[in-house]
Amino acid sequence: MKINLLPIKTQVGSHKSFSFVASAGELGIPGEQDHFDGDITVKGQVINLGPGFKVEGTIYARAEYPCNRCLEPFFTTLEIPFEDEYQESRNETDDPQAEVAYFQGDELDLTDLIRESLLLAEPLQIVCSENCRGLCSQCGANLNVKACSCKRNDIDPRLAALQHFLEHK
Repeated sequence: MKINLLPIKTQVGSHKSFSFVASAGELGIPGEQDHFDGDITVKGQVINLGPGFKVEGTIYARAEYPCNRCLEPFFTTLEIPFEDEYQESRNETDDPQAEVAYFQGDELDLTDLIRESLLLAEPLQIVCSENCRGLCSQCGANLNVKACSCKRNDIDPRLAALQHFLEHK
């Protein structure tokens, strides 16, 4: 995912639009190839800021995940915005802790930025819907599909003393 900067390199304020299509394997996302259904599309623009370049855009992908509550697989559409600033590296003493990324030459490689944006946007709690009822803790039935006849009033033995306290009030 390289962008040729020559057309906009000399004029401050100029910009260039870009669009790429890649697979998770081409982006080097380890172990995530199975999640993504089809290609990953990246659209955006690069802007010449004078001392550097600003890259902004959106990543579009379709991914399949297992629900954390009911374990059923489901598809979701991802729309992930990204933004970063780049400066041309002039020497080897550039600060690696700087807020700005560095590049060399007339091309800007966005592969690392896209990979990082996809990995950071991975949801922590993946559910098929907000109303997902999950699995029965007794029999393992998917409560979204059918109701089970398991007794749900069982009290955790560690909390039984609290239940006894509430009954005597």
